[in-house]
Amino acid sequence: MTSPDSGLPPETDNFSNALRRAALIGDLELIKSLVKRGVNPDARDSFRRTALIEAAFGRQVQTVEFLISLGADLNARDRDGWTALMEAASKGQREIVQILLSAGADVNLQTNGGLTVFDIIAKGHFNILNMLRTVSDTPI
Repeated sequence: MTSPDSGLPPETDNFSNALRRAALIGDLELIKSLVKRGVNPDARDSFRRTALIEAAFGRQVQTVEFLISLGADLNARDRDGWTALMEAASKGQREIVQILLSAGADVNLQTNGGLTVFDIIAKGHFNILNMLRTVSDTPI
């Protein structure tokens, strides 16, 4: 493994890669250990995904909460423009969506293709649509 101080781009840093994989599977102990070593929770891979995006994708509620408590960027976008909120909403993860909204995630961001979280959830997650309505300035 390279060290957190290696100066390598995040996508080539094995510690950062391990952090994102741990977030995906919800391995909080490994995440805590890596953060103690100085790994940046917002480090990105070659797809520009962060640990928070991976945790939302992996449906890891406690990991999402922990990363937010570390100050993870709620509105970080991957190379396609997707955020953690979009990932959670697309999977119908009501609890994670609520956590992200309560922490201040932006519901108005768009993917590179111009989709908002509202477009993404229009495929059937109406319970999440109702949650988003309460924090959006966008008429639905």
